[in-house]
Amino acid sequence: MAIFRINIFGKSLSEYIKPIWYLILITIAVVFWQYLFGLKIEDNSLPLRISQWVWEACIAFSAYKLIKNSNFGYGNLFFLGILYSLIIHGLKITIRYLFYEKTFLYLIDRFLYGSLLVMAIVFIGGSLFVFFRQKGILKF
Repeated sequence: MAIFRINIFGKSLSEYIKPIWYLILITIAVVFWQYLFGLKIEDNSLPLRISQWVWEACIAFSAYKLIKNSNFGYGNLFFLGILYSLIIHGLKITIRYLFYEKTFLYLIDRFLYGSLLVMAIVFIGGSLFVFFRQKGILKF
């Protein structure tokens, strides 16, 4: 429980997780769906792409919700990207290592590529929300 009191960029870990816990659970469920069912579907490109859009939408909505309700800034967005990268792609590389016996270099490549995608979603989308909030264009 003490881990949730750790401050990162002026916010505790619980301030990051508590408002978006259900979105984190959705992203974890999507990752499991991708490996348990999505890869077994014939011509699986569209279902897997849709499942990726689901976790991307969860990430974007998380950034929006945290900026709106908790007054998050750019540093907080950076940590949110790291948090989601560790959750989503950390889970993916763990599954790939344990069940698909992929090499270390392959796992690192996939983790970095996926984390780049997560960071782009969080930072670009979140930065727009922060910018519009600061300029008064969007009223939260």
